[in-house]
Amino acid sequence: IIKGSGEKWGNLCESTKSGYAFKGWTTKKNGAGTKITKNSTVEKDITVYAHWNPYYTLTFDSTGGTACSLNTITEENGNKWGTLCTTTKENYVFAGWNTKKDGTGEKVTEDTKASGNITVYAIWNPKYKITFNSNGGTACNPATIVQEKGKEWGTLCKTTKTGYDFSRWKDQDGKTI
Repeated sequence: IIKGSGEKWGNLCESTKSGYAFKGWTTKKNGAGTKITKNSTVEKDITVYAHWNPYYTLTFDSTGGTACSLNTITEENGNKWGTLCTTTKENYVFAGWNTKKDGTGEKVTEDTKASGNITVYAIWNPKYKITFNSNGGTACNPATIVQEKGKEWGTLCKTTKTGYDFSRWKDQDGKTI
């Protein structure tokens, strides 16, 4: 572009590079120089450099859960990943995404910022159920309660039986619940 001193640069070329977002033109290769825009004033001959910001890919591994409709998402470096895949698995509660299969890595949420290509793994907590057998007492409603491992069962059914006082529930091993 050739312009006279004191003029505005006007429309500048928009460059493209696969895997990168074009962030504009600067006077230094590392992007740290003066940003030059169409409204910048011409002062002298200059060389400008394209400033790029990489895109990164997050890949979902549902570890036995339902497959994600989008197996990957791509986001610009420094931006939040945004909405993540929702997956389900029979008899399990989805506990989120993690950078390690065993859940000992970093938890990744929609607010986590993209800073590199990563694979995230679905973390699952098993669900267990209690099925109430009232041993001749009134039937429980509901007859079954399902709960995530490590959580309280909550309020259990109180059954009645003529001539008896209800004491407690015990599991098949005789352990009081």
